Amino acid sequence: MTDILLAVPGPVDLATGGYVYDRRIMAALAALGHEVETLALPAGEEARAETIRARLHADNAPAVGAMLIDGLALPGLAPLLADLRRHARCPRLLALVHHPMALETGLTAERAAELERQERAALALVDAVVATSPATAALLTDGGWTRHPVAVIEPGLSVEAAMPAVPGDDGGADDGGIRLLCVASLTPRKAHQDLVAALSDLGGAPGGRAWRLDLVGPDTLDAEHAGRVRAAIDAAGLGDRIRCHGVLSGAALARCYAAADVFVLPSRFEGYGMAFAEAMAAGLPVVGCAAGAVPDLVPVSAGILVPPGDVPALAHALGRLIADADLRRQLAAGAAVAGAALPRWPDQARRLAALAGLSEAGLLDEDKS
Repeated sequence: MTDILLAVPGPVDLATGGYVYDRRIMAALAALGHEVETLALPAGEEARAETIRARLHADNAPAVGAMLIDGLALPGLAPLLADLRRHARCPRLLALVHHPMALETGLTAERAAELERQERAALALVDAVVATSPATAALLTDGGWTRHPVAVIEPGLSVEAAMPAVPGDDGGADDGGIRLLCVASLTPRKAHQDLVAALSDLGGAPGGRAWRLDLVGPDTLDAEHAGRVRAAIDAAGLGDRIRCHGVLSGAALARCYAAADVFVLPSRFEGYGMAFAEAMAAGLPVVGCAAGAVPDLVPVSAGILVPPGDVPALAHALGRLIADADLRRQLAAGAAVAGAALPRWPDQARRLAALAGLSEAGLLDEDKS
């Protein structure tokens, strides 16, 4: 028997935070001894529904105890979920909401309204809802997106906690400049163009301190937007200071965190913000925006948050950190403390297993957020 089946739009190996969450929590469930399975869904609402139906009703496939549906697949699934609930073999249905798709940046008002209608319809037909942050849970609850208490299961920590800083070390690249790091997919919500504009406004750093920026993340999810980001870099004359690496993982990504002095990501909204968590765990001071779950994740002791879309404020925050080694050390220490307190994947997998009915304890009483 398959204890838990994850239904997620394929391909499932994308480097975005939501897909990383999916892969790692399923791996952690498997490590705990649960039988897990991932079902990669094709594009198109009808094709996705048919793929799920075929898997659950196949005579030669293991029965499924619980099905975890990634929020990216929810729009359009309400008719299927209603049909499944009429069958005696219907698994326990759980929705995993990283953030509502209707809140994605760049949608027309009509498309956002249609996505919200579809997501609400699907959420009304599941047995439980999981959010990846208290902020997303509050959004779903306060906005009436679901009648269920929302269980909060944040991502686990994906990097080792930071080593203590060497006394007197003020950071900086080998050339004496400050290494900035941004880890995010090149999509509109991540607001890379705000970052480019802020760095362009900043120009030469206060006190003459130079800077360089490493942009890490997939650039194929929205190729047109990625092209606009590169064009903005060229138009600002920053091609020699900003390097686009594309997708990095494992040791290569760990080296980027280790080499950086400051982490910056001016997202317009985050359902959680796994890159912020990884940056703090690596002991990096953070510059970001007070949007979505970021203020809950990044304490004032670990970074500087500015209003989303406020390019002058972003430039000012970056300028302060580039110029002030003491401030960098202070916030780096706070980031390391915050990072050390973040949850780990095995603990989060146990909590999801309980919610899915794979263990005796339940979560709803303690996780009403």
